[in-house]
Amino acid sequence: MKAFNPEYPAETTPWLSSQRDGFYLFPKAYSCYPITVPALFSYLTNMNQYNGLNEENIASSDIPLITVTDIANLAGYRTYWITHKNRNTSVVPILTAASYKEYQTDTVFGFDEKLPPLLENIPKDGNNFIVIHLAGSHNQYTDRVPKDFPEFHYDNTPANIAEYDTTIRYSDKVMEEIFTYASEHLNLLAMIYCSDHGEDMVQTHHGGRAFTFDMVRIPLFIYLSPAYRAAYPDAAANLAAHEQDVFTNDLMYDTICGILRAPHPEYDSRYDLTSSSYDLSLEKAVTKKGTIRIADDLVLKQ
Repeated sequence: MKAFNPEYPAETTPWLSSQRDGFYLFPKAYSCYPITVPALFSYLTNMNQYNGLNEENIASSDIPLITVTDIANLAGYRTYWITHKNRNTSVVPILTAASYKEYQTDTVFGFDEKLPPLLENIPKDGNNFIVIHLAGSHNQYTDRVPKDFPEFHYDNTPANIAEYDTTIRYSDKVMEEIFTYASEHLNLLAMIYCSDHGEDMVQTHHGGRAFTFDMVRIPLFIYLSPAYRAAYPDAAANLAAHEQDVFTNDLMYDTICGILRAPHPEYDSRYDLTSSSYDLSLEKAVTKKGTIRIADDLVLKQ
């Protein structure tokens, strides 16, 4: 994504690259696991690699499984889950915690441009918390983009890279549509975009076996509206201060608690990017269920 890597030769993110006011980009964000299901279970709940909770011990733990939608519900928001048909199997706890569900029902893994129009079903008044589950750039890449969307080439790009870059540019267009509609009709106060995992374009895309850091480097941006920044200038200042810090996406729960200003007993300000207490050091940061140190990523040493 060009917005996160200015040296990339192709402009794959024309919309995001043009945004400045209120946008905070985190170029050192990583996935907690290079497969969707385990990544999302930690991404959207209070489980993370640093608090000892995981899928195996959560049932016997004294600490309950809490989802980001649980937090929003408790804070008085109407919560919505927007996704493709039958794409909820990997995130059942999060989906069922939402007060309302709005699906794109044509196909199991359809084109993401069909999701933004579902925002029109959401009331324009009141407090809404909306999760949009995109197909994004998941392989097969040619299946993620409509036939009439122009394939994106530059120079002598290999076919698989061109196909992948096309999905990135397509996602940029979809995010622009989400942002524009929410800003104009839903009084958008905050917007977060973060992938579940990354992609290795040379070896095996992603997975749990032949690990590479390409599989876990991910984009993360957070947008705060002028009204939000005026109301909570400390949150904006802390996001700006932490833009160059390392982050793993299993800390999204704490960061969302911070953005909602809705701390919970299981909330930890050390893992909240909007807090001055955020404290995930490079030496402590890990991925793949704590088995790999982020500090060993050679990109960080360049």
